[in-house]
Formats: sequence, C-alpha cells, structure tokens
Amino acid sequence: MSRTSLVRKAAALTAAVGGLAVAVTATLATSAVAAPSQDAATASRAAAPASSSWFVDPRTPAQRKAQIAVPNNPKAYRGKLRETRAVYRTRSGSLAVPIRKAAGHQLAKGQAVTLDGDGLFARNSPKLTAAAKRQLTTLGTSLGNATSVRCEGYTDHSGSKSRNRELAKKRAAAVCGQLVANVSGLKANSVGYGSTRPAVVGGTVAQRKLNRRVVIEMTGAKPAAPQAQVPGAPELVYVDQVRNGFRYAFRAPQTDGGSPITGYQVSTGGAWSPVTSAPRRMAASGPSACLADCGEDLIRGDLWGLTTLAEVEVQVRAVNKVGAGAPSNGIDSVVADLPGAPTNLVATASGTQVILNFNLPAGNGLEIWGYELKIDEGDWGYVSPTYGSLTLQNQTPGTHVYQLRAINMIGTGEASTSNAVTIAAPGPQVYRSESYYSQSQYWTSAFFFEVPGAVSYEVRLDGGDWLPFTIESSSPNGSYGYIKDPACQAGGCTMNRTVEMRAILADGPGAVGNAFTSNYVVLG
Repeated sequence: MSRTSLVRKAAALTAAVGGLAVAVTATLATSAVAAPSQDAATASRAAAPASSSWFVDPRTPAQRKAQIAVPNNPKAYRGKLRETRAVYRTRSGSLAVPIRKAAGHQLAKGQAVTLDGDGLFARNSPKLTAAAKRQLTTLGTSLGNATSVRCEGYTDHSGSKSRNRELAKKRAAAVCGQLVANVSGLKANSVGYGSTRPAVVGGTVAQRKLNRRVVIEMTGAKPAAPQAQVPGAPELVYVDQVRNGFRYAFRAPQTDGGSPITGYQVSTGGAWSPVTSAPRRMAASGPSACLADCGEDLIRGDLWGLTTLAEVEVQVRAVNKVGAGAPSNGIDSVVADLPGAPTNLVATASGTQVILNFNLPAGNGLEIWGYELKIDEGDWGYVSPTYGSLTLQNQTPGTHVYQLRAINMIGTGEASTSNAVTIAAPGPQVYRSESYYSQSQYWTSAFFFEVPGAVSYEVRLDGGDWLPFTIESSSPNGSYGYIKDPACQAGGCTMNRTVEMRAILADGPGAVGNAFTSNYVVLG
C-alpha cells in the first residue's frame, strides 16, 4: 500500500471516530433528560420574571440557552467543560441564586440560594469550614421570616455513586444544622442527591467545583403581619351652626386600620382640611335632642371662616400613616351669619302710642326668630313685630329714640336707629267729682289720676279761669283734692259743674285732661 493510501485511510478513520464522538455526545444530550417536563419547567422558570430585584438569575438568557440537559450518566460525558441546566437550580428546577446575593435581603417562601465554591468543606468530609460558617451566619439574617428550610446536597461525579450520595446527605445535614443553630425556632430537613444532578460536566475534577454545593430553599414562612389600612369611618353626631362656620362632634372610628390615628379632616363638600380642635374629647354637650343618646367621649371640632352663605354637607374622616379613611355620615347644614340690620326704621307718635315701621332685614342663611328693642339708653327687650311694623303703647312723656335689631339662631345682628319722637304728657284723668253746698260754703272735689313729673295741678270749672287745686291725698291708685268755688261763693249755685284739670310741670302747664261733670250735693 502506498504512503498516499495510508494517509487517506488514516484520515477516514479519524473522521469516523470524530463522527462517533459527535453522535455519542448528541445522544447523551438527548437521552439525559431524566424528566422532560422538569427541564421544560426549568426553562419556563428561567424566562419568568424575578420576584425581587436582588433575586435574579446569575446566568443570562444566552448562557441558559447554551446549557445542556443533565446527563443520565455524567461520567460518560466526554468533552470540554459544559454547564447543565441544574446550575443554580433546586432539584425541582427553581432558581437558587448564589448565597452571597442574599446578604442584606430577606428570603421569601420558595426562594433558594446556592452554597458553592472551594474551601467550604474539608476534603471528602461534611465538616464545614470557618468560611462556610461565616456565609451561613450571614444567611441566617436573611431568614428572619422563615419557619423552615430544605437543604439539598450535591457532589461531583468523580467518586462512587453511593459514597457521593452519602457525602451529599451529610453535607446538607451539616448546613441545615448550622442554620438551625443560627436561627431561633427554624426547622429544617435535608436530602442528598450525590452526583446525579451535576451543575457542570466534562473538564477536570478541579474545574467541576460548581458540582460540590448545597442548595438551601426556604420552605415555610411566618404568617405575614397584617398590613396597616386606612382608618374606618367616624360617626358624625351633630353639627351646630356658628357665625360663618360650624361646631360639631363625632365618634372615633371603630378601627384605626392597624395604625394609630394621627388626626382628622373635615369637609363641607370641597377640599378636606384639618379638624382644628380635634382630638379634643368631651362629654356629650350638643343640642338637647342629642343629649339622651350621644354618650360620652365625643370628639369636637370647630370650623370657621366660611364666608360663602350656602347649604353644605358636613363630613369628617380619620387619617393615619397609610392615608385618609372613608368619610363619615353627612349632616346637612347652612353656612350662616348674624342677621342684617332692619332698614328704614321710622317712629311715629300719636298720643302715648308709637308705631315703628321698617324693612325686614336679611336672615343671612337662617330664619329670623325675633327682634330686640331698646328705648333711649334702656335695656334691650324682646319684641314681636308683625310684617315690619311694631306698635308700642303707653310711652312715657318726653323725646325718645328707638333701636331695633334682629335675632337668628347664631345671635343678634346690628341695630338700626329710628328718628326722635316726642310724647306729650297726658292731662290728669278725673274719674269722680262732686260740687257741695253747705252752710253757705261751696266747693268742688275731684278724684283723679296724677301725671308723672307734675309739680302741682290746676282746675277750671265750666271753662272758666285756671285756678289752683289743693290735693289732700295722693296715691298711684287715685288722688283726691278740692277747690273752693268762687262763682258759687258769690251768688250760690244749684247746678252741676264741668271739671277739667291740668298738671303744672317743670317747664310749664301740661296737657288738659278729660272734662268730667260733677254731681251737685246739698249738705245739712
């Protein structure tokens, strides 16, 4: 055989061997999927978004795509070092990030980490090194919410399967034991998978350090602490109108939502504003209708400075650190002010009677309940005008000025002042009189009501001259006096007389009283 033929045969043999190697590798890659659905789940989980910003796959999608399925017989794999789909995965295929990524974070149920690398265990031993213990101590701070964990042990496939499984189980137990010692109340179980789920295949024993690992999965979590909510709705009990605002009271919500109430807000249908006086608690002191059933421990608030007179709905709500809760029941009310002043107040006098006429004032959001009247510098007194008119009887003599103001539920408004009117003093009123004749003496007596402020009195008979009148007795219920009859003294009288009286005041004679006819009497 020629040299050329030998070279050709050698090349053909090499190609055949190469083809066989390729075929074996492909067969291993295809047949190594022990649980196809599990690998599909692994691929699906690799594509799923991470639940935490730190809990992310250390392998990129391109790196995951380049990984091979886990061989059924890792020792049979020949070739360069390749990662399998088991790298940084639990046995079930869930993500198990490197343990160092958990530092400063809290694991959630279902999350897992991988303890791998050199120098974690003594050679061919389950004994943890100081470096491994430090990493597990740090991990313990990330298991604050954990109640249980599961430790999965793995080894390289360089030794016997039985020995590898036993070593993996012991290493997993050592890791779980260290965590139980570090985390109070933590429960743990461990399992060893030996060399059945290598993270890498091929290469050298030293290169396959990713296979020597323990995966820790958090399998149980403490019940989540209830999340604080906004407070419940208060109960608005009453709303009292005050000038340009309200005074109101309400009961606190039945629940604070799991967070202390920090304040209250009030609204009249628009924006919410802080309750200025709450929480100022008090015994029930609202309207009389509320006293019977309002109970104790109400919270009172004041709302002032509402200048727009309008109907509104008052509501309150509670606030905690989460936010504002639902509003209370609403109570309709009216933003009101003091009533306006009556206008065009005119006083007209007739004898001792004065009539006041005026234009009705504005109620400013509320019904006018009544009015108060003041005469000169006297006290205010309640009066009840009728449709803008008020009649006053028996006014005292003199010049007077009248003031009138309206009243609503909030209080009294500004007063209006009338013009000045003068009441003339009335004349004395005679209610009994006799003309007497006895032993050539003639006189006329009179019983009458006096005039306030009178200095003295005068009388005239039958329209004659005014003559001084002598008072013998004085009383508010009627006074008595007499006058000697000069006409009858001279010529005698046998008839009744017409009697009129007037008071002498400080500034002169007053008004003439009534004309009364005396009764003629003859005495023995």
